Amino acid sequence: IAAVHPYGSSKRSARKVTTVSRGAPPGQKVGLIAARSAGKKRKRRRA
Repeated sequence: IAAVHPYGSSKRSARKVTTVSRGAPPGQKVGLIAARSAGKKRKRRRA
């Protein structure tokens, strides 16, 4: 079931963030490696 997987079913439950630092040991580097931004982009309203 996708809901059991940490990356699956983001609609119902909070999603597990997979960001990891650049200096992390190999084997820990899974997902977003040294990401500048993570998460949903929000549009900014111009003033």
